[in-house]
Amino acid sequence: MKHQTLTRAGFRLGAALSVLGLLSGCVTTGAGGSLARFNDPADACNSQRQPLLATESQLSQTMVAGALIGGLAGAGVAAAVSDRDAGAILAGALIGGLAGASLGYHEGLSQRHASREAILAEIDQDAGQDAESFSTARGTIAALNACRNRQIDTTEADHAAGRLSTAQAKARLDQVRLAVDQDNELIHQVLGHMTRRTDTYLDAARRTTDLDDSTILGAAADYEPGAILWNPTTGTGKTLEVAATSANLRAGPGTGHRVVGNLRRGDTVKARGQSGEWIGVEHGNGPAFIHASLIAPHGTTQHETTTAALAPKPRPAVDTDLQRAVLEARDTEAAGRQNKAQLSSRLDDLYTILGTN
Repeated sequence: MKHQTLTRAGFRLGAALSVLGLLSGCVTTGAGGSLARFNDPADACNSQRQPLLATESQLSQTMVAGALIGGLAGAGVAAAVSDRDAGAILAGALIGGLAGASLGYHEGLSQRHASREAILAEIDQDAGQDAESFSTARGTIAALNACRNRQIDTTEADHAAGRLSTAQAKARLDQVRLAVDQDNELIHQVLGHMTRRTDTYLDAARRTTDLDDSTILGAAADYEPGAILWNPTTGTGKTLEVAATSANLRAGPGTGHRVVGNLRRGDTVKARGQSGEWIGVEHGNGPAFIHASLIAPHGTTQHETTTAALAPKPRPAVDTDLQRAVLEARDTEAAGRQNKAQLSSRLDDLYTILGTN
């Protein structure tokens, strides 16, 4: 009987260690090898990418410990349920590592601290550190956005001045689009880690307090970022001015709708309302929409998409760093989403101007 017990214990440990090795390899590859392809010295905006790469590397590394702890916890749970089922033990380890990081994180806290207050204090400390990383990432997205917009502006200006043929302008624009697609892929990775981190902290706080999310998050629970690329505070009849070099008017609120008109920097339109990140404007006899990132209130002197444009709307007051981390993550997610929409709109517009769409 004693021999069987030792055999089962050894098998559990072996299964756990096997999975830990697998997880370690996966995470290391994700944090190291896969990030190397985002570092392109030939890219004019490579320096703006570097802080985002550093943030992704940091968030990837901080997830390693949680994943490994989760793998061990999952293996233990599976073994307790079915000592005779090797498949269940291995499955439990995999589930613990890949989906149970929050369980592993909470178990680690429980082992280090005897009191609920101490556990919550460490959760808040960890969340506060991540909140700073999230804020840095949002600033990096803004700087990258500004750099890509300058590339688009330069391409259009060089084509208009005859320094680039249409074919040359299109070739340069193709390069920018490929780089933007890669930016979006990197941003998506960072946002994914942010979501997992905040979910882990929230789950650990929930397990520690037995409180629901709305109580733990307070005013942060219902916070939703606004349109943060440009915030023209539009209203029906308000005069807006095109801030980009050029902009297309579309039949609906999205780049999938047909182009119904084209505007140049300094042209003015009157707002009819807003649909998400798109502003409805008066145009002929039918509806027309322009992306909010391409316009500003008439009479302002800010005629470029800059880092200042990616500032979040006023936030509710918060009491904990966990709440602050949730706000930072949501604002950064909105910045990534709107950066993608804004640059997609600008690129589509310029392709249309070049007659290559």
